[in-house]
Amino acid sequence: MPRRSKKKNLFKCAVVGYGSSFDVGKFQCECIRDTKGLDLVAVCDLNPERTKVAKKDFPWISTYNDLGEMLEKQDVDLVTIVIPHNAHAPLAIQCLKAGKHVIVEKPMCITTAEATGMINEAKKKNLMLSVFHNRRYDGDFRALKETVDKKTIGDVFHLEAFMGGYSSPGSWWRSSKEISGGAFYDWGSHLMD
Repeated sequence: MPRRSKKKNLFKCAVVGYGSSFDVGKFQCECIRDTKGLDLVAVCDLNPERTKVAKKDFPWISTYNDLGEMLEKQDVDLVTIVIPHNAHAPLAIQCLKAGKHVIVEKPMCITTAEATGMINEAKKKNLMLSVFHNRRYDGDFRALKETVDKKTIGDVFHLEAFMGGYSSPGSWWRSSKEISGGAFYDWGSHLMD
């Protein structure tokens, strides 16, 4: 497994959120670790048990349980936010105000007002704000986009897509409109771009 580079002039990156759900925080850390030009330096999570796991997975990083402390103490250029969607905007704005570039997991946030606030803060600070949308680069989605763009199948006017299993949707945070934006925001961002 590649370790942190000792080279200078790399973007120093931190991941906020290392929850056990789908291991998305770990996935983001692995992507950073394996990308030329990026240097994984820190993980922040409210839960000390999760930062212990992060430290075990990536022994060279610093870990924090408070975002303000990490932003104050850690030399970091880019923060990737991997937490429930209703907290994307306030944490992204906090990072932008601290002078950090920001990537948030999809969906970007819950409301248009939150998105506007995030965009305005990024513009004000002349920083990059982006949404990690991995499906955009998946081969099947790229093939579908090419098919639609070339009008190979004519004008698309209806789309049906499904992700799930045989049980009911349940009551986890992903189905809570207040936390995730609901099924359209949460699962919709996995299926449509």
